[in-house]
Amino acid sequence: GRLDSDELPAASPRVTVLSKTIGVVVDESERQELLNRQFRFAQEPRMWHATGEDLVSAAEALVSSAMTKVAAYVWAEKRALAECERIGAENGRGEGVAVIDAEPPDFLPAFLLYGYALENFLKGIIVAKDPSKIGTEKIGIPAIHSLVALAEETGFEIGYRDQYNLERLTVITTWSGRYRFHAAIVHATRVLS
Repeated sequence: GRLDSDELPAASPRVTVLSKTIGVVVDESERQELLNRQFRFAQEPRMWHATGEDLVSAAEALVSSAMTKVAAYVWAEKRALAECERIGAENGRGEGVAVIDAEPPDFLPAFLLYGYALENFLKGIIVAKDPSKIGTEKIGIPAIHSLVALAEETGFEIGYRDQYNLERLTVITTWSGRYRFHAAIVHATRVLS
């Protein structure tokens, strides 16, 4: 049966309930060793890979959702353009304003998750190539999020197009996927160019 915390003997400073769900009682040194093993295990290449796979699955669900909006948006955009042309012909200026009456598909959240997944995959490769990067008290992987720098650290040779795409994904994972605009205008040109 399950061991509830009220059924435990009076706790001494050396006894800790690690988890009420499984009712494990360990002394402080065993608890610290369990935490250290769990921390090291979480940094194993297979765990970086598993996290990446989970992020890809979530991104694919978002892409599927966004794809359901594409056709309706394209048709609404064509109708709005035709309306603008009609208004422009009527007013003699050749321009008009019309509403695109459809929700636009939003792929940005999927790109954010794909970027996070790629970061996890690359960090897993780094750890697989150098297991000494698995830390006991702190993660030994560099605390960087530049996908270009991580790809270079894995030893991958990246061409111009790959570098361009990795730079764009890094912009998405570091700010534009979370915020609508960067705090400094100089960074905004990376997305707009």
